[in-house]
Amino acid sequence: MILFGSVRILIKIESLQIENFRSIRSIRLENLSDVNIFIGKNNAGKSNILRAINCFTNAIHLEVAYSTGIFTIEDINLNNDISIIGIIRVRNHKILICVRSLIINGEVLCLILPFRLFENNSQFDFGGLIVKMNDTVEEYAKVITRVVHSYRRLNSHNEIMYELKEDMTKILNKGLKVPPYEAIDYIEKNFQFSQRTFGSIRQHQFATDNIEEELVFFLNREIEGRKAAIDRNTKMLLSYGEDVLKFWTVNYYSQNRASVGRDFIWEKGRITMRPLVTSGNVLYQNEIKSELDEKDVSALFTLKNRKEHHQRWENIKKAAKKVLDIELDVFWNEEQVPTIDVDKKWVNLNGTGIREVLRTILDLNLEDVDIALMEEPEIHLHFDLELKLSQYLLSKSQDTQIFITTHSTAFVENAQNQSVFLVKKDVIETREQIITQVSPLPANNLIDAAKELGVNVNALLIQKVLVYVEGKTDRFIMESYLRKYHDNIYNSIGFVDMKGESNFEHYAEASSMKVFENSQLKTFFILDSDNRTDASMEQKKKDHPEGSKLHFWTGSCIETLFLSPEILLKFIHSKTNNPEISLKEVTEKQEKILNDLKLSAFRKYLREEYLRPVSLKRSKKKWEPVHDFEQVRAWFTNKKQELQEKANREVDVDSAFQSFNDNWEADKFKRVPGDKFLEVFCKEFGSFTYDKDLNNVDHLIGSLEHTEWPKEFVEVMARVVGAVRESGAGND
Repeated sequence: MILFGSVRILIKIESLQIENFRSIRSIRLENLSDVNIFIGKNNAGKSNILRAINCFTNAIHLEVAYSTGIFTIEDINLNNDISIIGIIRVRNHKILICVRSLIINGEVLCLILPFRLFENNSQFDFGGLIVKMNDTVEEYAKVITRVVHSYRRLNSHNEIMYELKEDMTKILNKGLKVPPYEAIDYIEKNFQFSQRTFGSIRQHQFATDNIEEELVFFLNREIEGRKAAIDRNTKMLLSYGEDVLKFWTVNYYSQNRASVGRDFIWEKGRITMRPLVTSGNVLYQNEIKSELDEKDVSALFTLKNRKEHHQRWENIKKAAKKVLDIELDVFWNEEQVPTIDVDKKWVNLNGTGIREVLRTILDLNLEDVDIALMEEPEIHLHFDLELKLSQYLLSKSQDTQIFITTHSTAFVENAQNQSVFLVKKDVIETREQIITQVSPLPANNLIDAAKELGVNVNALLIQKVLVYVEGKTDRFIMESYLRKYHDNIYNSIGFVDMKGESNFEHYAEASSMKVFENSQLKTFFILDSDNRTDASMEQKKKDHPEGSKLHFWTGSCIETLFLSPEILLKFIHSKTNNPEISLKEVTEKQEKILNDLKLSAFRKYLREEYLRPVSLKRSKKKWEPVHDFEQVRAWFTNKKQELQEKANREVDVDSAFQSFNDNWEADKFKRVPGDKFLEVFCKEFGSFTYDKDLNNVDHLIGSLEHTEWPKEFVEVMARVVGAVRESGAGND
């Protein structure tokens, strides 16, 4: 993060190519999103991707052209130089940067070279840029190699000259009055010369009786020789430094006018450059998270009690409440030491899952984090908490770019339009080496994904029943019911979120259903009716693959089933914490809202019934070649006439509304979407909101007794449970 005044400027990685890092030979990640998820089997190399990104982000914050401490010898793949090339976005421009390893005399160095600046809206070929910069990087590595060797020589000459001067001082202070034949033994016993000086004296043949004068002359000559070598190497280093600056100027500074000038200095042998990224925090959280400690408590106490940090403290409290449903506080204990309080208990008295999620919340909020690298954040968490944490991380991605490795379906299913990558491993038999490969996860490719994922995609091979639903709300409500009333068979039922009915045809593809049927896996598809006619729903059921069940909710969506006044009363009591709201008041509000939404419902009815795109139903007949041109002409003419008749159909809107209105009392719960009704319903009782957040859904169903659940919903769940019992997997 960079702060310009009070505006937070985010750093974001847009593309990366990683080569020769641990198990990674070469992978390319393009068009990275706000949330990037890496899934795959154990030991496939997921964590190595995060380690590589961490090395890259650490390097771009350096103020030097090269450094130690970024890469280790364990990071090197088959003695090949590591190369990580990335595009980062900072404020209104993008920078192409190469971070590369360089091994010199067994020491692993990291060199950094910026290559290009682009405007944010620039279009470019990432792969093409990498090819163009490879030769430049090789030349730059040669220059850095010369710099390192020259500096090491300079450092060696300086050390030797210092030793020579120290030994000269010892002679001048103590004196050396002995005959030549006793000089060596006398010096060894009475002078603590450096090994280098004493070795030179042993080889020296004294030519005069004045040993002290001759030895001083000898050491002076050695010192002058070292001075000359130091001067030569200093000039060489300055020249090499200019060469390094030329690379930066040609490739970066020439476009970054604010940085033109004398942009490097020598500091303890390092070329110190103006950093590419002046600030910005990177969080690397491995799967073994650190315990909450005194430092965390002190930081929270400071946030709570400083006016300028109060909003950050409130954000942490809200996150703890939303994700963990806990009240967080800090206070002085009896020993006057700040202590974290979780629901009136010391934090360490809470379970591991609570502590680890709290650790994550603090790591993301105690400071502004631009990039978060997180290994398997779901460890120790129940699936409900996995879902809540994944939703929280998705919300945090508005100001923090997140990279996650996971084995949890919760993170994958909540990713929505974010990037999900499948990480595989290949074994090169001739070298017995594991090589990591990465590819974007094919959209909706459930069967292929199940073969490779180390995640539980509803555990296809061990489930007895698989239920396909349109969205996360449907899944949450059904899972909540099953866990509450059929917990002993809950694990035998898997759910697949199709993310909308538009993906129904893909998931309900006949060959996939046949695979499941052959595996004795029963499947249910449950869709919203969404203003469909009875005839259209019956036709869809008829076209559905045999062996799989298809059900349509009577209402337009699943929430519509839960709009009875009794359920709404419990919902608004839970939502508002106001027990004084009466059933009569709720019933009146319900009727008013339904009538207010009548015209909106009619408009949707018109759109669905009369304004659907005109198209031909695709034939399911096997494709056959046609050899008669006139036959094709006749087919085209007939189909065109059919389309024109559909498009030109006359619609009497007044009559349509009269029919709609006549059936309103019987059909109103079918016509008004439940989620839209609940949005308006909440506003009627104050500044409350309802959206697809699962906390809101929990308010709707969380306090229902078994007999209060909608009859249709219970009947559908009974069919699902019955299918599990028929398989012999459970018995209530």
